[in-house]
Amino acid sequence: MGIDQLFGRIWRLRWFILASSMISGMAAIGATYLLPHRYAGIAEVSMDSQINSEQRSYSISNKQVDTYVRSQAELVKDYRVTGRVVDKLNWTSSNELAQQYNTYGRRTGLDFRTWLASRISANTSLQFEEGSSGFAIIYAGFDPQEAKSMAGLLRDAYIEYLLDRRRADARGQVDWVGKRKAYLEEQIRTLEKRSAEFSKKTGVVLTQDGLALAEIRLRNAASAVEIEQPTTLPGPIVSLERKNLTAVEGQLAALSQTLGPNHPQIKDLEEKRDALQQSVAAAERARVVPTPPPTGPSLEKIRSEFLAKANDIATAKRYFTELQALQQQYQALQQSSSNAQLDSNTIQSGAQADDEPTATGNVYYPDYRFSIPMAFALGAVLAILAGLLYSLLNMRVRTVKDLRIMNIPTFD
Repeated sequence: MGIDQLFGRIWRLRWFILASSMISGMAAIGATYLLPHRYAGIAEVSMDSQINSEQRSYSISNKQVDTYVRSQAELVKDYRVTGRVVDKLNWTSSNELAQQYNTYGRRTGLDFRTWLASRISANTSLQFEEGSSGFAIIYAGFDPQEAKSMAGLLRDAYIEYLLDRRRADARGQVDWVGKRKAYLEEQIRTLEKRSAEFSKKTGVVLTQDGLALAEIRLRNAASAVEIEQPTTLPGPIVSLERKNLTAVEGQLAALSQTLGPNHPQIKDLEEKRDALQQSVAAAERARVVPTPPPTGPSLEKIRSEFLAKANDIATAKRYFTELQALQQQYQALQQSSSNAQLDSNTIQSGAQADDEPTATGNVYYPDYRFSIPMAFALGAVLAILAGLLYSLLNMRVRTVKDLRIMNIPTFD
């Protein structure tokens, strides 16, 4: 079937299409006037994009702000928030609402308070702006003032819930840190007692730097042996002979420039130089004074004592290292406890109200501008589809004209 044939069939169905469109449109008009009108109350909220944690603080990037705001905003329709509104309005004490619950609500399987909260959620919607850290809470009420009040109550309950949740998390952190501190205190006391008993039993004592006294004695003894070497004490004779030797060598060097090596004067100076050199060497050897042996225990004895206690020293150092690690953890927990205690008292909800709630004077639901034109259009589309389907199901070939309409070649 070609385009011309398709439009031709639609044209033949024009009265049917018009009637269907009018019926659907009139039904929509009647429904919009019969349904109770609802008005929109709007309350705006700004989320804090600064996330604080015990370790660090960071800001949410522009790419993540939409996801973050949407995930946080969904809590507005959560039972934990809408239930607070039910409590503030004291709806659970209303006999009229209780009768409605007995008539309709029990069928849902929800309890009275949850059913009331679900009614609030059903009338609540959220509006977002891309790239913005804020969103709007929209409540559809039967009266503009009611819608405005409910939107404000929802916003207040949402901010209160965020604040209570953060405070509960902070208090939970305080409790956990307190339990952890008590556990570490018990571990430290036990390890200190065990270390003291071991030190008393073995005689191994460690300094504040974790060094054993036997280890310090060994290091000191080794250092003393290294620096205790024989010393030479030059006397005044050695100094005089060295001075004469220097003078003879100077004269010999000066005369060698003008006199030959076999000159008698050169020969005398060489013999005198050799004699002075031998005299200086003998005098220096005679002046070497040996260092007296060190007093107290020898190095080998101190080393033997250290080796005998090496295993005990290693065990004492292990106790020392474990105790230091526990003490460092305890100090870190003390700081965490102070931070958590401060947070539980000063922490903010992470959301704030923007301006006062407002209400629109126009009808929010049903939407005349959208529902009525869509009803006319939908009626026309359904009529076209129904008419074309009926035409195809009832298509019969009775004449040559029918064959030509279906583009089937004929022979005269």
